[in-house]
Amino acid sequence: ILRELDRVAVFGRTGGTAIHELIGMKDEIAPPDWIATYAQALAAYRGRLWDEADSLFGRVLEAKPGDKAALLMRERIAGFRSNPPPPDWDGLAIIDRK
Repeated sequence: ILRELDRVAVFGRTGGTAIHELIGMKDEIAPPDWIATYAQALAAYRGRLWDEADSLFGRVLEAKPGDKAALLMRERIAGFRSNPPPPDWDGLAIIDRK
């Protein structure tokens, strides 16, 4: 069972790569409900629906307190509210440092 965390690109490169987290083996556990909520939040985030994405990431945090991915995405949303991404932004995170 995997969760897509984000799509990232190294600074200076075009295109990105989806980053996933291994949650567990499907024959050992059932997918937690928060995985679907995270996927919905990620779709809202990529669609620039900041309020909806923030709320959904908040629901992930209720189910999985301290989830670093949800916390990071909420931090990004806060930044985008005051400094929106460019019109051609497609949700790809550019990693510009090691």
